[in-house]
Amino acid sequence: MGQASETIATARRLGKLPAVDAAARAGSLSAQQAAAVADAAGGDAGVGERLLAKAATSSLAELREECSRVKAAALPDPEARRAKIHAERFLRTWGDAEGGWNLRMRDNPEVGAAIMAALLPLRDRLFRRARSEGRSEAYAADALAEAVCAPASRPARSGAKTIVRIDLPALLRGRVMEGEVCEIAGFGPVAVSAVRELLDSGDPFLAAVVTDGEAVVGVAHLGWRATARQQTALEWLYPSCAAEGCSASTWLETDHRVEWATSHMTIFDLLDRLCGHHHDLKSLDGWQLVDGRGKRAFVPPTDPRHPRHGHAPASAA
Repeated sequence: MGQASETIATARRLGKLPAVDAAARAGSLSAQQAAAVADAAGGDAGVGERLLAKAATSSLAELREECSRVKAAALPDPEARRAKIHAERFLRTWGDAEGGWNLRMRDNPEVGAAIMAALLPLRDRLFRRARSEGRSEAYAADALAEAVCAPASRPARSGAKTIVRIDLPALLRGRVMEGEVCEIAGFGPVAVSAVRELLDSGDPFLAAVVTDGEAVVGVAHLGWRATARQQTALEWLYPSCAAEGCSASTWLETDHRVEWATSHMTIFDLLDRLCGHHHDLKSLDGWQLVDGRGKRAFVPPTDPRHPRHGHAPASAA
């Protein structure tokens, strides 16, 4: 029922978005991509075209994250949105045709971030204990079952951080103005009041990246590992693999663009986070991220955008 209703709603929205409609009919947009873009764009064809371009180079998870930002920016009052979502929060369960038990929950992003921050250390511990490859979603399900059903045996929380990015003027003012950012890494935009409550909680596993304050960009030190401040900034900048179109967000590896054995220092501007697959391509086959920051293309040595063409080479780390 829910999927059918979403399909009908998407079809109606596409009538106001000719470029998105054409891409969906041509098969260059999946049904899930079309639904996300149409929902975020509403009737704004310009926004639809911008999200269409984003869809061409992004994973579905990345596209949905960008759509969430677009929808949040269009709302006049983030505090009212927070109150509305809280009032409509739910947790539902049902059995499917195969006999499986399903769970769905909806709440504000800060609630989801807190829940996942508690589950991720358990998930990683279960993965290490199993010593076998497997889907991270499977171990996350095991972690939830253990956390709820056997809380007495649960170890103290460690390692998982909730990372908040907020512009200092917004934090001081109490609301976000146009062009400012207030979001939880991996969960999207939140109200300033949510960030203030998180900061007031004194949670030692909460890290805040403030854009106007003590800067982390450009800071260098002589150790191999990133400092705690640099690591926090990296985790905010790269909640998923830096390779464009890759949505892997678990077990990411900090990658030195210039090998530490050569530079003998760790510079934030020369650090990225890559999944194991893309890190192996870089180390073994010479693939590289193109120059820049944030999500960007990951190309083979033959690609003219490869840093070795006209740039100082960035050695594998």
